[in-house]
Amino acid sequence: MQYMHSHRMIFLKEVDSTNHYALKHADAEQWEEGTVVWAEHQHKGRGRRNAPWYGSPGKNLYCSLVLRPVFLPIGQQAYLNMALALGVREAVEYLSNETTCIKWPNDIIVRNKKIAGLLIQNICSERKIRLSVCGIGVNVNEERFPDDLPHAVSLYQLLGKTTPVHTVLSAVLHYVMKYYGQLRHQEPRAALKSEYESHLWNRGTIQRFYDPNADQIVDAEIRGIDERGRLKLWIHGAERVVGDLTWKWLYPQSSP
Repeated sequence: MQYMHSHRMIFLKEVDSTNHYALKHADAEQWEEGTVVWAEHQHKGRGRRNAPWYGSPGKNLYCSLVLRPVFLPIGQQAYLNMALALGVREAVEYLSNETTCIKWPNDIIVRNKKIAGLLIQNICSERKIRLSVCGIGVNVNEERFPDDLPHAVSLYQLLGKTTPVHTVLSAVLHYVMKYYGQLRHQEPRAALKSEYESHLWNRGTIQRFYDPNADQIVDAEIRGIDERGRLKLWIHGAERVVGDLTWKWLYPQSSP
């Protein structure tokens, strides 16, 4: 599968963060939509909640895709997250031949462990998304992870063999652009939300969350997401909606 020829590729041996690099240069240098920053290593890569991303140089995929979804109103930016998460999920499933899920809002899960994640940073103006930098990290050839990362997994651990990182990048770009195209042309967008929910990890089960406002752990049933991308939970006989920067979804046997 080779689809990278349609993207402008900027390859870096090392960078602090591909997202930071893209945000700094995309507008100043008028990068076209579809430009990809791909680094062999990033030493300050971050995920949601500013969490560091672990990875050995040259063994994993670290990239940022530049999009310009000016067709998407600010109020619908959650659909961009859905489309990109669905694309990375399908790419991982294709590469691993394993059932692959999305841990809300944008972690990719195989065998109940995280194999990939996204960090999307938007710049908005006039109530539209003028620029979106979509950071994507995939654990590719990592043979083992530190003891403090018990919920991480790589393609190497799943397949028992190495996979060229450029092969992973090619698959990720192909499937991400497939769903991005659906987002651009599909109205209404309810079908995209339904597909996202169909792959939502542990939907319909009781899961444990940390509520920082009340400083307590809460058990709740995952029901789905709403149109703003917030998680719908069933707690004590009533539905509650929470945002991704408020409540923290805990893995089993983990703490806040």
